[in-house]
Amino acid sequence: YKVVFRKYLTFLIREGYTQEFFIEGGRSRTGKILTPKLGMLSAIVGVFVEGVRRDLYFVPVSIHYGRVVEEAAYQRELVGAEKEKESLWSLLKARTVLRQKYGTVHVTFAEPMSLNQALGNRKDRFRTGAGDAGIEAEKRRFTRKLGFRILREVNAVTVVGATSVSSTVLLSSPHAAWRYPQFLVAAQTLLRFLRHQGVQLTASLERNAADFKESLLFLESGGLVQRVQGDGDVIRVPAEKRINLDFYKNNTIHFFLLPELLS
Repeated sequence: YKVVFRKYLTFLIREGYTQEFFIEGGRSRTGKILTPKLGMLSAIVGVFVEGVRRDLYFVPVSIHYGRVVEEAAYQRELVGAEKEKESLWSLLKARTVLRQKYGTVHVTFAEPMSLNQALGNRKDRFRTGAGDAGIEAEKRRFTRKLGFRILREVNAVTVVGATSVSSTVLLSSPHAAWRYPQFLVAAQTLLRFLRHQGVQLTASLERNAADFKESLLFLESGGLVQRVQGDGDVIRVPAEKRINLDFYKNNTIHFFLLPELLS
């Protein structure tokens, strides 16, 4: 299988076909980016150093969802349930999804990365030293670093939406609820930090900047938060929904990592 796959990959690269592959090997159930699976990347590097093309470019892509359709399935799988296999019945049930609003999907692209430039003078060494244990170990280290570099670029071009910011604030309290004025101050603080960092924001987050009411209504309509009437407006996160909000918080947690460690 590996030989056939490698020959097919050589043909695709030589003929200049655009290829798409998911370097994480699958979708994250936690919302955080996964470590890279290096099989496909290693095969591409191996084919390229043989000289089938003068250069080859990787374009890291980020896909950001306002809300994911598989929320309930992710929650079950995170607590130990097996992933359900696709079936005709599940396809028929999926029709109900079309009647619900899940927000928008944003696809963003990082700057293309030249493999020839990344390899530098290692390209000739990898080609002539193929099979040598030391050279093969160096090639594996290069591929691993390249994989993590691609994922860093994916993280860097991720857009931040209102759902992510709202979820980050709602889960940052030691209590199950926030008074609306306190929530708003915290959300706008995070928003100012993201703007200072030059992070790309979604249109819905820009619209919500003043009061975040549209975002809260969106979460409330999906059952992820509850509004408690009483002494002021109180926003409550049901205990069983915290894991759902955690997914959206984790989508953009990397933007806050260094300040969190510093704090």
